Amino acid sequence: MPLGRKKIIRNIEKNHNKVCFKPCGIETKYIEQTVLEHDEMEALRLSDYEKLYQQECAERMGISRTTFSRILASAHQKVADALLHGKAIIISERNEFPKQKEGQTMKIAIPVKTNKENPAVAPLFGKAKWFAFIQDGKISIKQNTAEGGQAVVQWLTDEGADTLIIQQMGRMPYKLLKAQGNVHIYHSGFERITLEEVLKKFEENALNLVDDAQIDEIVKQH
Repeated sequence: MPLGRKKIIRNIEKNHNKVCFKPCGIETKYIEQTVLEHDEMEALRLSDYEKLYQQECAERMGISRTTFSRILASAHQKVADALLHGKAIIISERNEFPKQKEGQTMKIAIPVKTNKENPAVAPLFGKAKWFAFIQDGKISIKQNTAEGGQAVVQWLTDEGADTLIIQQMGRMPYKLLKAQGNVHIYHSGFERITLEEVLKKFEENALNLVDDAQIDEIVKQH
């Protein structure tokens, strides 16, 4: 499978961070929330408000029409669920994909179970014995000699990784990575998945960017 393509950047023209809605007459603390991702809100704006064709919407966001259709369908389902069941609608933190500096390429790090070809993703971040590094379409697997999540964070920083794909992670490593400001963390899901499968999902923009809300659920599984 080709691994040389750079991650597609989703162009989001409007900042939706301060937008939220809730049912009337009910305190927020008693209302279940539905979270719209930033790109889902942008898809609604372009398609439903500006009335653009999906192909034009996709071009505006810098993604394929298939990806745009998937994002828009997800947004429609979430809004319908909120309206039908009296949920608040919250817009997540902006989740556009990282832009690289001129001449710089993305370096992805993924904890894996073995150093063999196409290993499974390792569930535990800090205890993974191996990490796969992907840059310019090339995969290298290195042994993790660091002990504990914080030490692994320092090692990945020294390796120059700016993108991380994980299954489970403790709160402290997450905070350390977020504090750096230039590392993007994606969630592969909790089910068993191989390196090739997770990279395919990454290229298809099918992985969720981990934010403060999602890390709570990940920590529960840790």
